[in-house]
Amino acid sequence: MSDKTFLFINNSDLADTDSNGRTLRDVFEFVENKNLYSFCIVRKNENLDPKNVFFVDEGMIFKPGVFLKTIHSRPKTTVVDANIERKKKTKKNPLTCLIRNFVWDFAFLFFRKRLKKWVCDINPDYVVFDPSDFIFMHKLAKFVSKVTNKKIILYNTEDYFFKDWNYLHKENGFSFLYPLFRFKLRKAYKKTFSRAKVCFHNVEGLQNLFKLEFPATDHYLIYHPSTIITNHKSFISSTYKDFYYCGGLDKGRDRTFVCLARSIKKISPDSKIYFNGRLNKMFSESFINEIENVVNLGFCSYQEVNKRVQESRILISVASLDDYDAKDKYYVFSTKLSDYVASLNPILHIGPEGEEYNTLKKNNLAFVCNNEKEIDKTVSELFDYLHSSSDSMFQSQLAFYNNNLNPIRTKERIKQIIEKE
Repeated sequence: MSDKTFLFINNSDLADTDSNGRTLRDVFEFVENKNLYSFCIVRKNENLDPKNVFFVDEGMIFKPGVFLKTIHSRPKTTVVDANIERKKKTKKNPLTCLIRNFVWDFAFLFFRKRLKKWVCDINPDYVVFDPSDFIFMHKLAKFVSKVTNKKIILYNTEDYFFKDWNYLHKENGFSFLYPLFRFKLRKAYKKTFSRAKVCFHNVEGLQNLFKLEFPATDHYLIYHPSTIITNHKSFISSTYKDFYYCGGLDKGRDRTFVCLARSIKKISPDSKIYFNGRLNKMFSESFINEIENVVNLGFCSYQEVNKRVQESRILISVASLDDYDAKDKYYVFSTKLSDYVASLNPILHIGPEGEEYNTLKKNNLAFVCNNEKEIDKTVSELFDYLHSSSDSMFQSQLAFYNNNLNPIRTKERIKQIIEKE
């Protein structure tokens, strides 16, 4: 399969600075850059030759005069400084999503022929699509599938098709448009799956949901493989005292983190929590100064985070315990959890019942807690385990890594499935 070409349809050009793009790139890591082609609306990947990318800049789409000149202009890639504050994005609501798709449908008229020629010239062996709630991208994936006469390979990490509540922002009173948006989105998913021969899912719950809804497509469970190559280190539980957390603290995670930090301070006053990320409303500089057990390392790159994850520290994973967030994020599974498990370090997860909680608990990969009242108890159980010199969780992590997260085994399994299909 080394000479087979893959065309990826995604918002991102599979840059490792973009979480969605990095996820797709990690799963299809076996595809060499020379055989990788991308349709994208965000261009960040320095490793892709411009001729391998059909880039349509969404930032120019409302500027017709400039937009027509920039369609597939093969721009040089831009290095994005991670320390620069990101611009605030327009919040998604049903109206903005419908307008976005209307504008893209219209713009497609102006680059349809150029895209068709590019696709026919490269004649990819496989078309890979990451389905999301961007309706136009479903239309484009189906278009490419028809042009190439190739079935679509899906890698799915979301449950948008099944969300019968308005998960988009409700400001400005546009909630009444959600039924229309949902109707169009579900219709787009059905058309996409009519062209899909295989769908990979990153969690068991999603696989079960979509398998029932779209039985004509073959469904497989493929966890996001870790980029960490496990070194099978010796596990000495008594060496662990300090904690590490990397990631965002938005969407209610800051409240969970504050509760956990206070619990750790009370139960193990000498422990430090090393933190990489951006501060938030509750988890602020004033809180850090007040609690005195947090070391703020600031925002850093994914590569730097991976180095720190492999140090001998207890790794923290948090999610919002709010009822709405628990419902909305039930099928989410953070990509960093794969790296956490692969590091073979103890893991402490605070979050509601869902795919993250269930997977970690069922496979004995972490100490888990799903409500604020149990945080103290869970932290105490973690330290009891560390003082017991047991390696049961370490062995469970190693087995799960070998069976599900090892990038070499994942690569071989995906290749066998694709070739069989």
